[in-house]
Amino acid sequence: MDSKTKTMLKNNILDNTENKISLIDNEVKEILEKYSDKSIEYFSNWIVFPSLDDSGDSIKKQKLYGFYQKDDKSYIKTGNLAGFIRLDNKLDFRIKSRFGGEKDYFLQYMICKVFNVNITNLAYAVSKSDELRVMALLLLPAYIMKAYRKGLFRSYKCFKRNDDKVRGAIDVARHIRQNPLFNGKIAYTSREYSYDNHITQLLRHAIEYAGTLEIGKSLLSHNLELAKALQEIECATPSYAIQRRNEIINTNKKPFSHPYYSEYADLQKLCLMILRQKGIDFTCNGSENIQGIIFNTSWLWEEYLYSVIKPLGFKHPNNRKKLGKIDVFKIPNDFCEFHYYPDFYKENIVLDAKYKELDKNIKDNEKFTKDFEKNAYLYVFTKNQKGNFCISK
Repeated sequence: MDSKTKTMLKNNILDNTENKISLIDNEVKEILEKYSDKSIEYFSNWIVFPSLDDSGDSIKKQKLYGFYQKDDKSYIKTGNLAGFIRLDNKLDFRIKSRFGGEKDYFLQYMICKVFNVNITNLAYAVSKSDELRVMALLLLPAYIMKAYRKGLFRSYKCFKRNDDKVRGAIDVARHIRQNPLFNGKIAYTSREYSYDNHITQLLRHAIEYAGTLEIGKSLLSHNLELAKALQEIECATPSYAIQRRNEIINTNKKPFSHPYYSEYADLQKLCLMILRQKGIDFTCNGSENIQGIIFNTSWLWEEYLYSVIKPLGFKHPNNRKKLGKIDVFKIPNDFCEFHYYPDFYKENIVLDAKYKELDKNIKDNEKFTKDFEKNAYLYVFTKNQKGNFCISK
């Protein structure tokens, strides 16, 4: 397998499953062993849902997969993570939902519902080698809107001007060259805040490329709010030129970091993933050889259920962001407090969502914790109904 050849694992890799696989060659085995038992935080340039900043250690410490051999057979053991993975820019494989079948429509359907993507987009047929790019395209509108609601990103940019309104350092050599006779103009260089920067240019290039695809056109004409955002991005990037696409990609090699515009970090990764999947020639090094879009399926299952039952008046506390907590007791002066984050609740109903596989050999202390949790819901919230959205084998 040379550096430009990509191999796809032929076996179905399902979440929460011990998957038996057929190894293609020794190089595939070496790649799988190289990243076996690596936690999600190791793959720094991946798109992960929920975001690592919002999810805490519970997601960061989860292992993507474990690879091992037993009785001359090879296995990949997976957990609650699913998605699209490319390792060393050579090996592609996909971890599917164990309920999705060959085409994994179940996972795609949940993604579309959670990210408010038009369900008809699932009708677009794509090859397996194209799946990573298509998934990135499906997520692009949601990520654009998430960043746009914070405001378009601005950064300092140097401008070379030649006019009579000096607002920076005079460039003597350029002034002599451009103004041989006194004409009232002065050549100078200014450093100003601008919307037309490397991040908005990258976003513009990703949008323009998406617009050349049938599925991209459908996604980007999703709603009026998105159309307004796209129009503002277009107006903010007057220097856009398709010939500069490689230059813009290389300018964005450094991961984006900003205390206020943090939403643009994942958007940058997503745009690079879309443009790189197009086949643009660029130099990969280090972690850039590892690409992926990963979902915590238990989180996705909860968010999907909320999109269904929200119209019924249910509330959905967020224990990762510590939002919507229900206080059980609180000692004066805030010395001690105890609270719960039920998955869903309203008036007289408490609901709990479970995606993981039911384990018949569950430890006694874990069983006690779950029983304690359910009984506490009944007692503390004084509800007369409780239930589960449980999805297992």
